[in-house]
Amino acid sequence: MKLLMGKSSVGFWAGVFGLAFFSLTIPALAQYMGANTMGEVQPGLGGEQVAGRSMNTNSVSGHRETFFTETGKTAEMDYQLSQLAATQSSSDPVKGLAKQISAEYPSLINALNSTAQKADVSFSGKLPKSFDKDKKKLQALTGPDFDKAYLKTLEHNFKNQQTVNDRNSYALNTVDLHQFGYAVAASAKSRLLQVQQLEKTGTVASK
Repeated sequence: MKLLMGKSSVGFWAGVFGLAFFSLTIPALAQYMGANTMGEVQPGLGGEQVAGRSMNTNSVSGHRETFFTETGKTAEMDYQLSQLAATQSSSDPVKGLAKQISAEYPSLINALNSTAQKADVSFSGKLPKSFDKDKKKLQALTGPDFDKAYLKTLEHNFKNQQTVNDRNSYALNTVDLHQFGYAVAASAKSRLLQVQQLEKTGTVASK
C-alpha cells in the first residue's frame, strides 16, 4: 500500500517516536527497521500472551491487517482534508494545524508502509466510497462553517484511531509493531487534544 509520497517536516513524528522506547527521527526509524529483525514477544503457555490475552495465528494476522488498513485510510483522509484546509481555512490557528498535518503525514504513512512491509502485513489502501462526496461537501463550505466542519471531522477520525488502537494493539506483538502502534496512539491523542482545544477556545473565526 503506497498512499502518498513527498517531502515533509518530521518534527512532530520525530517527537512522537522519541516518546517510544528509542529516540528516533523518521529517517532513523527507517534505518532501524532496515537493520532489525522482527523480534517476537515471548510466547506464553497455550499460545502467545500479550497483556494476559491468548491469541491464535489467524486472530493476530486479522487484527494486524485491520490496524494497518484503518490507520492508513484515516491518515490519508486527514492528509487530503488538511491540504484543503491549509489554503481554505479562515482561521490562522486552524490553518496552522492543517499545515502541520499536511507536512508531517507523508512521514507517518511512509513509516506505516515500511513497518507493514517489514512485518509482511498486507492491507487495503482503498478509501471509503463516501470520502470523495464528503470532501466535496467540505470544499463547498466557507469561513467558520468550513473550519468547524474540518475540526469536527478530525475529532471524529482521531477518536476512531484510538478505538482502532485499543481493539487491535494486542496483535502488534513484535518490537517494531508495538513501537509503531505506540507512536500512532500518542499522535492521535495529542492531535485530538489540540483539536478540542481549538474548538473550546473559540479560535475558529466567527461570522
